[in-house]
Amino acid sequence: MVTAPGGARKPKVEIVDYTPAHAEVLSAFIRKVWDPESTAASVAAGRAHLATRPGVVDGHLPTVLLLYNGEVVGHLTSLPERVSFAGVSRPIAWLVGFHVLPEHRNGPIGMLVAKEMARLAPNSMCSMVLDAPLRLYTALGWTHLGTVPNLLRVIDGAALARRLDASRFSGGARIARPLRIAQRLGIAALGGAVAGGVMRVWAATAPRESGLTTAVARPEEWTGAAEADALWQRHAGAIPASIVRDGARIRTRFGGEPGRYVLVEAREHGALVGWIILRQPSAAGDERLNGLKVAPIVDQMYPPGRPAVFGSLISAAVAYCRDVGFAEALVASTPNVEMLEVLRRSAFLPIPGTLQLVAHPSILPQPAPAFVTWWHARGDGDADESF
Repeated sequence: MVTAPGGARKPKVEIVDYTPAHAEVLSAFIRKVWDPESTAASVAAGRAHLATRPGVVDGHLPTVLLLYNGEVVGHLTSLPERVSFAGVSRPIAWLVGFHVLPEHRNGPIGMLVAKEMARLAPNSMCSMVLDAPLRLYTALGWTHLGTVPNLLRVIDGAALARRLDASRFSGGARIARPLRIAQRLGIAALGGAVAGGVMRVWAATAPRESGLTTAVARPEEWTGAAEADALWQRHAGAIPASIVRDGARIRTRFGGEPGRYVLVEAREHGALVGWIILRQPSAAGDERLNGLKVAPIVDQMYPPGRPAVFGSLISAAVAYCRDVGFAEALVASTPNVEMLEVLRRSAFLPIPGTLQLVAHPSILPQPAPAFVTWWHARGDGDADESF
């Protein structure tokens, strides 16, 4: 410790890449910011689980900590992913958990943490909601690919109408009071039910392939992972840009959290031709929608150029949610124009986009694929945690 003139102690500031010796101070930081139940043991267990995912290089998951007198005040970590450009894949670090404690903001800490991560893991991508991290990343040379569109499919219109607080949304103030009156009189649910019927008629025009069979399974119990490997290998070359979506990803990313995800598969003459994965909604529902149970579509794969397969999967997912009460609405996030067209024709309505996608230029081929060709999904980089 350095002593400043006059006897004042100069604070000790360190920027480090996480080692097991930092488990206790990192868990203290996590308890303040995200999880009050975090312990050094849970930090170690979580990192060990992540290390089983494909894409880990030399067993290392870069994690930058800024220590102020031994306390973590700035944090940025990474998840292992594999990105593919027209079938040529490589491991990357997907950056997550960028946070500076409030009392240490408005200074250089965020920039110092991001610069150190750029040094440790230049082959990286990330998605974010807030503008401040986006400004930092772009200032350090990452490429802003774009804002990922969000779309919402209401499955139970009556439930939405009963719970919606229009005053919480931009432009909703005009209808907030009439809606509250209708909710008290019990007629809002009737209007919502009628709107739900209109959406079902609308969705009937979506492209669907005849002759497909669909089924639902939990990823941790699914027996089609080897077929998912083959499906990816057959079609990756026709996908301009995507995270690698194969059986290994399903097993480790989604199957590693039992009970949290549901997989909907489509088969043609018994052969796997596509799948989508839904995340289990919170039991309390989405607080932004007054408890509406919203399930994000977190991953998808189907043969590019066959959007009707995707349409059939969406239809099966909506039917599953309605029939078993799994969710009252679905949310999808993708910039891909083919998928967006299927979603719109499946009665998904646009809602404000929140995720900004950035990539370090070192991972992008030249010329870089257009943003509207990316097969991005809500679950990439574990971003479904933010919905």
